[in-house]
Amino acid sequence: MHADDVAKALNSPLNRMIITLLCDHDMTAVELFRRLGERAPTYRQSVNKALESLKQKGLVRKYYDDNSKELYYSIIRKKITINLENMEIE
Repeated sequence: MHADDVAKALNSPLNRMIITLLCDHDMTAVELFRRLGERAPTYRQSVNKALESLKQKGLVRKYYDDNSKELYYSIIRKKITINLENMEIE
C-alpha cells in the first residue's frame, strides 16, 4: 500500500463519512446510505462505488453473513506508519 493511495481514499468527504460510520459497527451498503441521511449522495450506487474504492485501497473489507443473508462492510483496523523518505506505508 502506498501513502498516495490512502491519501486519495481519504480525500473524499463521502469516503471519510463511510469510514467514520464503520468505526461504530459493520454495516451493509443500504444501512450506510440510510445512516448518511442528508449527507448521502443522490444515488445509492455512489455509496457502493465508494465502498469498492475503499476495499481496493485496503481500508475496508466485505463479507457475507450467512445468518442475515446480507453483504456487510467492516473497517480494517491497523496501525499505519508512513516512511516519508519513499512515501511507503509500513
